[in-house]
Amino acid sequence: MFRIAQLKTRLGEFWWASLLMFITCRAGDFINAFIGLWLVPKYVGMDELGAVLPLTNFAGMLGLPIAIFAMTFMKQVNVLATAGEYGKMKTMLRGVFVAAGVFLVCAIIFTRLLMPLLLERVRVAEGSLGILIVAVSLVGAVAPIYMNALYGLKRFKTISFIAVVTPPLRLVTMLIAMPFRALAGYFVGQASTPCLQIGASMLALRHELGGTIAAEPYWTRSTIRMFAGYGFLVALYFLVPTFTSFYETLLIRQRLLPVDSAAYYMISRFAEIGTYAGATLSTVIFPFASERRAKGGNPNRLILRSMGLSLGFGVVFAGVLYLLGPFVFAFVPDGATYTSYLPEMAALTVILAAGAAVNCGVLGDMAADDFRFLWWWIPFHVLYGVVLIFATGFGYFAAWLPQGLVAWLEAMLAHGLDFYLALMAFAQVGKLVCLWGQKITVKKKCL
Repeated sequence: MFRIAQLKTRLGEFWWASLLMFITCRAGDFINAFIGLWLVPKYVGMDELGAVLPLTNFAGMLGLPIAIFAMTFMKQVNVLATAGEYGKMKTMLRGVFVAAGVFLVCAIIFTRLLMPLLLERVRVAEGSLGILIVAVSLVGAVAPIYMNALYGLKRFKTISFIAVVTPPLRLVTMLIAMPFRALAGYFVGQASTPCLQIGASMLALRHELGGTIAAEPYWTRSTIRMFAGYGFLVALYFLVPTFTSFYETLLIRQRLLPVDSAAYYMISRFAEIGTYAGATLSTVIFPFASERRAKGGNPNRLILRSMGLSLGFGVVFAGVLYLLGPFVFAFVPDGATYTSYLPEMAALTVILAAGAAVNCGVLGDMAADDFRFLWWWIPFHVLYGVVLIFATGFGYFAAWLPQGLVAWLEAMLAHGLDFYLALMAFAQVGKLVCLWGQKITVKKKCL
């Protein structure tokens, strides 16, 4: 125990919390890996496997308005927790849930209109998927409100406990549901994780903000303006990237052969392991950067180190994955089919790690009320969206384009999945360079 206390003191509160979160989350990742790499491919046929990611991203897109509220809420929770105003926090939590109910009604209407068109494009029979995707989007969007309250209060032990318990529940739910209807069972399992997060978080918050703390007035004109102003900036951060991410996976499913879209699902499950360090640091950095800013400090050094560690972890893991890929694929269903995609898997690992590093840096900036990155963030994603649409839909304009350009684009599309990975690499590396350059420029100005 003495050595652990020494290590905690030596690392500091931020890096100790990050290490604790990383270790506990990895315990559940063994189960998540089993689900993504064995259970889902076992029950979902190759003809539908490529539809899993676009449908999952669509569920996340439905919950986008609530996700914006959740991010804004986490910022204000940290501000109120730093000031010790827990009564106001209690009132704010109630108000956020009223807004979540309004957005739920909008999500149901939106899904009713678009779901048949989406399922047709990803080549999946409807069945009960529409209802299940709405359910997943609802609980998946509401759960971060509770979880972000725990992050804002820095209750990392409770968060770690939830991270360990939720994967077994998800596994058991999928084992029961997927044999009946594979994709529907998958989304039932997806919903079980946020349901448990909500329940466990409610118990923790009840203990933290229970009967001993009386609710105090919070919603005044000035706080509503502040909440709306910060929420607007968060919305600018979320909106375009969410749509481009959904469109990426939709294109891969829609434009490629079933074997290629299924391969992308499989290699992305491995590649996401390279984002584990970045995902952990992204969740931990927000309250610490916000607190440092509130106390007059500059969190840039902390953010840059977190970004570097996120990217470095992904690059190292990409090399390991490339070397051990043939051995690992031997343990997954139809693994021999995907061994030829090892170079793409290594490349995707680095791409996703770069994205995790960018996410870590941007969340740190948002926590510190520094939204200067939006000046390049929004134009960059709009440009990327235009490139995606043009590069894959140029056939509609072929008569008005130079024939040399048309021939070049056709040659690029012939590379299949490699072409889409090249576009993704352009996006992630470009964002990383922009953000890192912004940080270094600010650092030089401060010297």
